[in-house]
Amino acid sequence: MNPGAREVTGENRGLTTTHIYGKSPPVKTTVEIPDSLFREAKTVAASRGVSLKTFLTEALKEKLSHPRRRQQAAWPVPPPRVREGEIRRIQSTIDEEFSRIDAEEWK
Repeated sequence: MNPGAREVTGENRGLTTTHIYGKSPPVKTTVEIPDSLFREAKTVAASRGVSLKTFLTEALKEKLSHPRRRQQAAWPVPPPRVREGEIRRIQSTIDEEFSRIDAEEWK
């Protein structure tokens, strides 16, 4: 437990509050989740004999305890694969568009 934190007893047992910014009770919030996910979470919580609040708190703690590893992209990124002749068509389009630029406007 963090220094300055205390265990909460009674209705909020199992939760910890900290005193870094003063006394802070557990936060109430509203989130929107798909109905099917809500029903599944409620069913699993009931089957384990815990409240939905306890189940969701434990699920969030578990999810947050495992830092997410970002996949590193290869660098430099390889060029996209294109069909034969596609590069010439793309270059032709680029050349056509650049030919429309008035050199005097860009000075």
